[in-house]
Amino acid sequence: MSGETSIPQLDHDENGKAGGSLPASERGLDELRAEAESLGVKIDQRWGAPRLQSEIDAALAAPAEPPREKTLHELNLEQWRSNRENYDLNMRAGEAAKVAVVETLAEKRPDGKRTRKNLRPVAE
Repeated sequence: MSGETSIPQLDHDENGKAGGSLPASERGLDELRAEAESLGVKIDQRWGAPRLQSEIDAALAAPAEPPREKTLHELNLEQWRSNRENYDLNMRAGEAAKVAVVETLAEKRPDGKRTRKNLRPVAE
């Protein structure tokens, strides 16, 4: 048996042989699948070009969903993350300031003693 068929119902890719089809890249399905995925269509690998094109057309014709409002939980998480980032930033800035002050004091007092600033000027 040579694999050729005289029954047109079995020749899906019109190459004169029964069954089978061309690879997806040769049928142009890769581009259609990429376009469908970019539009958010959940595709099935069994779909052919007509089905993919109809799904793409339906996705393009559908009205865009309005953005949903964030839940209280989502808002709280955003606030917490923002506060955490600021806290970390402030901690690093505080550490840098502490190091700068300690280095300045060490330059003024090599013996390491603490300096005391008079709160009120003393009359002489």
